Amino acid sequence: EMDIASAPAEVVVPPARQALVSAPVNGLVARILADAGEAVTRGQPVAELEGPEVLSWQREYLDARLEDELATAQETRDQSLYEEGIIAERRLQEARARARGSQARLDQARRQLELAGFTAEGLEALGEGGSLADRIVLRAPLDGVVLERFTSVGARVSALDPLMRLADLSELWLELQVRQEVAADVLPGMFVSVLVAGKEHRSTITTVGRFVDDTTQTVLVRAVLEQADVRLRAGQYLTARIVAPLLSDTALAIPAAAVTRHVGEAYVFARREGAIEVVPVEVLADDGVRVYVAASSLDAGARLAVEGISVLKSLWLAED
Repeated sequence: EMDIASAPAEVVVPPARQALVSAPVNGLVARILADAGEAVTRGQPVAELEGPEVLSWQREYLDARLEDELATAQETRDQSLYEEGIIAERRLQEARARARGSQARLDQARRQLELAGFTAEGLEALGEGGSLADRIVLRAPLDGVVLERFTSVGARVSALDPLMRLADLSELWLELQVRQEVAADVLPGMFVSVLVAGKEHRSTITTVGRFVDDTTQTVLVRAVLEQADVRLRAGQYLTARIVAPLLSDTALAIPAAAVTRHVGEAYVFARREGAIEVVPVEVLADDGVRVYVAASSLDAGARLAVEGISVLKSLWLAED
C-alpha cells in the first residue's frame, strides 16, 4: 500500500443516527430515568413530565372516542333505514360525513397522546375506563446511548425544549481535515487507518470535500467505520493515515491525474529526496478515476504529483 497523507481525525456520530428527546408539552420534569453515558433501547422510558395539558389531552381523546362511537352507530342505523326506503339518501350522506369528521378528530387526539408517550395499550386502557394519567412518559426513539442530558428533576420546560440527545453508535464516521495541497491525491475507496489502544482500525473513505476551508486551507475527508470499536468515542481526536490499497499482491491504485503518457508508455512524476523523478509505470487497468499499476513500478510511500503535470512533462521532454 501507499501512504497518501496523514491528518488528525475526529470521531463523529452520523446525523441520521442521532435523535432528540423533547418535551411535547409545557410542564415540570418529574423524573430522569436515563443519564448521559447510559445505554437505552427503543421504547425505554427515559423521563417523566407533569403538566396540566396532559390531562386535557386525555379528556379530548375520551370525548373524541365517544363521539366516534355514536357517529359510527348512527351511520350504521341510517344505512339500514336507507336500504329499507325509510330515509332519504341525503340524510345517509350527512351521517357519513359526521362519522368521517369524528374519526378524524379521534385520530388527531390519539396522535397527540402518542406523541406524548402513550402506548397503544395505554390508550386502550384509558378508553376502557382507566384513570387519567397525570404524567407523560418520554421514551427512547432508538437503540443507543444517551450522549447529553439538558435538564434536571424539578426543571420547568416548554413544549419542544430538548431534554436529551441520543445516538446509535453502531456506525461512526472519521472526519479528517486534509491539507489542500495533498487532498487531490485522496480518492473515495482509499482507507483511513487509526490506532486505538495499540490496535489498527481501518475505514473506507466515502466523501472527499469539494471546497477548501478558507481559514485552515484544508479539505474535509470522511470515512465510515461500520463496526466501530467500543473504545472509540464521539468527539475523540486521533492521528490518522490515508493509504491507497493494494488491489492484490502486485497491483496498486493511484489517481488517474498522476499519470502522463508519451510514445505509448505511461509515467508518473515522483518526489524522491527533494527532487522530481520521472518513473515509468506498467498500467494494468484504468477506470477514469484511478489507474491500477504494477506494484513493482513504484516504491512504497512514493509521493506523486497530480497537478501541473503538463508543465512537468514539458520540462522533462525539453531535457531530451
